[in-house]
Amino acid sequence: MKKQKATWKCNDCINHRYECLICHKMGYDANYYEQMIEQGLIEEKEGDETLKKKLRFRRKPKRKSNDDDYEASSHVPKRKGGVKQNPLIHNPDVVFKCLVKTCGRFYHVECIQNYDYGSKERFSDLTKFRCPSHFCCTCHETGNTKHLVQCMLCSHATHVSCLNDKSGHRISKLYYLCSDHSVPKGTPTWDPNKKKMITDDGGYGPWERKREERRNRTPRPHAEKPVYEEIHYDVPIEKYTGNWCRYCGARRSRWECVCGLRSSGFMKGPWGPKTLCVVHYVSWFRTKKLDLSAYVGLARESEV
Repeated sequence: MKKQKATWKCNDCINHRYECLICHKMGYDANYYEQMIEQGLIEEKEGDETLKKKLRFRRKPKRKSNDDDYEASSHVPKRKGGVKQNPLIHNPDVVFKCLVKTCGRFYHVECIQNYDYGSKERFSDLTKFRCPSHFCCTCHETGNTKHLVQCMLCSHATHVSCLNDKSGHRISKLYYLCSDHSVPKGTPTWDPNKKKMITDDGGYGPWERKREERRNRTPRPHAEKPVYEEIHYDVPIEKYTGNWCRYCGARRSRWECVCGLRSSGFMKGPWGPKTLCVVHYVSWFRTKKLDLSAYVGLARESEV
């Protein structure tokens, strides 16, 4: 069986404590906080008694099959006469995750409700929300149809068309630093034309710099082709009984011609088997570049 690779987890995921990107205060994940109340690991606060009663009769919500953008909430199901809110929404020690699958940002419910824009008005359950990182902070529109870049240090995001020098500093294809934060020295800049990150020294990062060095390095000197001398045979061709090429006169199985070509044997030719070397056999029979029709009669007359 194949060994499963251990997935890397950050300290926030290990401790189940996350930072709210609006107020920048730490809090426990709501699901983990409920487990700690059931196990008695934390002291009860106001509203925890009603939470205990609710946990006994909690049902798992149904998940939509075609809903790929949002996660099914593990909190209170809908009832007649409205939705009963989770009592943990007013607890400052509890944060809730954004409904978008690929988003790993957490917020307090009160911080989301007091924010200027977002998807808080679309859901009756306050624990279900789409965080401000999926809305442009300039035009307050979503990033469903336009390319959106997110700030790495807060909940701000903006469309690429709305981004300018005053609104922030773009770092990569998906992230930027908004105007609320100072840009540290050495932060790369995104070049939209070349679609690369440019550092202060004009390079493109360590990997891109290595690629540029490989492209600009001098090529290795190629070895010069050896010049072969003409081979002189002591036995004349009329008395030679072995295999030889009727076109170039090669006799050895591994020979070096004056033209620099090499052969490793003999193949069939228009004069019979093993009458052409491999090089000229390929030129005559395979590629049809060598025409030997004019020499067939002469060669047969000489052999007779």
